[in-house]
Amino acid sequence: MANLLIRDGIVLPIDGTERVIEEGYVAIDGSKISSVGKVEDVPNENYDQVIDAKGKAILPGLVNAHTHLATECFRGIVDLFSSMHFTFVVKNFFKDRHLYDLSLLGCMELLRFGTTCTGDNYQKSTIIAKAIADSGLRGVVSEQISQADIINGIYPAIYKYQPEDAAASIKANEGLIEKWHGAEKGRITCAFGPHAPDTLTQEILGEVKAKAEERDVGLMIHIAQSPRELEMMRARHRMTSVEYLQKADILGPRTVGAHCVYLTPKDISILKETETHIAHCPNNFIRRGRPTPLMPWLKGGIKNIGLASDNILHDPFEIMRISNWLALQYVQQKDIESLHLVPTPFETLEMATIGSARALGLGEQVGSLEPGKRADVIIIDLNRPHLTPVLDLPANLVQYANGNDVETVIVDGEVVMENRVVKSVDEGKILAAGQKASEEVWKAFHQEYPQFPEVSARFKYFK
Repeated sequence: MANLLIRDGIVLPIDGTERVIEEGYVAIDGSKISSVGKVEDVPNENYDQVIDAKGKAILPGLVNAHTHLATECFRGIVDLFSSMHFTFVVKNFFKDRHLYDLSLLGCMELLRFGTTCTGDNYQKSTIIAKAIADSGLRGVVSEQISQADIINGIYPAIYKYQPEDAAASIKANEGLIEKWHGAEKGRITCAFGPHAPDTLTQEILGEVKAKAEERDVGLMIHIAQSPRELEMMRARHRMTSVEYLQKADILGPRTVGAHCVYLTPKDISILKETETHIAHCPNNFIRRGRPTPLMPWLKGGIKNIGLASDNILHDPFEIMRISNWLALQYVQQKDIESLHLVPTPFETLEMATIGSARALGLGEQVGSLEPGKRADVIIIDLNRPHLTPVLDLPANLVQYANGNDVETVIVDGEVVMENRVVKSVDEGKILAAGQKASEEVWKAFHQEYPQFPEVSARFKYFK
C-alpha cells in the first residue's frame, strides 16, 4: 500500500462535530488515515497517488449493520409474497458455489453503492466470509444458529426444537471464528449469530453467550421481527422477545438486534438500559406495508442505532431517505410534539456510518474520517442534476443522492472502485455467475415444489 491524498473536495468527517470542510483533504498512509483538514494545511509529503475531488464529497465509507448477502436470488420474487416464510425452504437448495457467487454479487452491489463494511449473518458463513474477503469489502460475519424446524411445526407458530441443529450451527460458528476472525489483516472479523428468540431455547442462548465471551466477540440476532415470532413467544413462553432475551442475558453493548419492529414500551426501556444496538432496516419492512418504529425508539431514549438493508437491495442512500421519511410520517400522523426528535440529515448520515460501525463493534476503527482510523473512504460525484445546487450537503445526500452517485471507494487504504470501475473483482463474471446461480436455485426449488411457478421460464429474456 502507498500513500494516498484525496484533495479539494467537500469533506464530511462525521466525527461528532457536524463540521463540513470545504476545499478539504484526506491523507492516507498505508491502511490508515493520517490526517484530515483544509487543503491549505496538507502535509508537505510525496504522495504515490493524488485524487482530485473538486466538485465532489468525501465521506467515511458507509456501514451496513445487517445483511444476508446470499439472498440476492430472491430479488423480484420475494415481492410476490406477504410473508418471507418460504425463503427458509428455498435456501435448502443453495449449493456452496451458489452461496459464494450470490454473496459476491451482494458484495459488489454494496461496494458500488458506497458501503465499505457490512455485518452478515447466514448459513455456511465461511463461504460468505471468503466472498467478502475476495471482494475487498470489510465484514463482520456470523453463522446463523438455530434449533427450530420452522417448516414442520406442531402448529404454525410452535416449532419443533432440534438440539442437533443448534450443536451443528454452533460448531460451524466456532469454525468460522477460528478461520476468519482477524483475517485479511483485520478486514474480516466474526461474531456469533443466534438467529432469533423464537428459534432458540434459553439453554442454547446461554451457551452461545458464554462462547462469545470466551472468544471476545459480539452477537448478532434478530429481535421482534414478525407477528409470527410474537405469537411463538406468547404461546410458548408468555413473554415478549426482549423479555426472553433479557432473561437469557443475551442483551448488551456487544449485541446488535436486527429489526426490533414489534416492541412494547417496556421492551424499549430494556434495550435502552442494556445498551443493546439496533440495526434499523426500514426498507425491507415498508415495502411490505410495515413501518418500523424509529421514533418510538428515539422517544424511549435509545441512541445506539445503525442502518441496514437486510437483503434484496443495498442502496444506503435509499435506506437513509426512507428512514427519514418514515420518521416524519410518524410525527405528522401520531405525535407532532416529537418533531424535534426526527433525525436531521447529519444525524441520519451518522446512523449510516459511525452508528452502524458501533453496532458491529468497529466504532474505534471505522465510521468516521479521523487520524488513526482505518482508511475506509468514499467519494461522491456532486456534479449531477439531481444533486445541484449544493446548498446543504448533508440534506442533498440524504434526500436526493443514490448509490450510483458514488464514484470512488477505498477500503483499508486500497482503491477498490475508481471512476465507477470496480477494480477488486471482475464485474461481468460476477453478474453472469449470480444470474446462473439464481436460476439453478429456483429450478431445483420448482422441481421439488412444482406448484411454484418456474422462475427461469418466466424470465427468458435474461438468457
